Amino acid sequence: MTAKDVRRKKLLRTIGLHFSGVDTLKALGMYLMSVMGCLLLRSFDMHNDTSYVAMIFLLDVFLTAFWTDGYLLGIIAAVVGVFSVDYIFTYPFWHISFTLTGFPLTFLVMMTISILTASSSCSRCSCVRVPSCSSSTLVAPTMPVSGVRMS
Repeated sequence: MTAKDVRRKKLLRTIGLHFSGVDTLKALGMYLMSVMGCLLLRSFDMHNDTSYVAMIFLLDVFLTAFWTDGYLLGIIAAVVGVFSVDYIFTYPFWHISFTLTGFPLTFLVMMTISILTASSSCSRCSCVRVPSCSSSTLVAPTMPVSGVRMS
């Protein structure tokens, strides 16, 4: 590995645009579980009410951003989730329609939640200064809670 590659990897890690194969498998697994769960729920729903679909994909975006390192996979999950909701679960089915009401708002909300979740889980690790902290590792706070006496 050359010095240029090392600098590039360090830069990507610093700005939060890194991910590993394990993180990619986690994100892909959660996405596939969301799609299969929504398809299963849609098969049981007689009224074709798909209001639950956006919430399931929102949970997918939240968990992907929380359980993976960096920002990139959370942002990818948000973009893919919005297009999946539009393509698979909204009328006309299996067609992308950008003219539906609420599409820009859904995209904005999912993207905002993804970025905020990824940044809060990354900042949690950097504030505690644990060198091997991943976003799924819970670390106890080192400072006492205000109003509680430590003896």
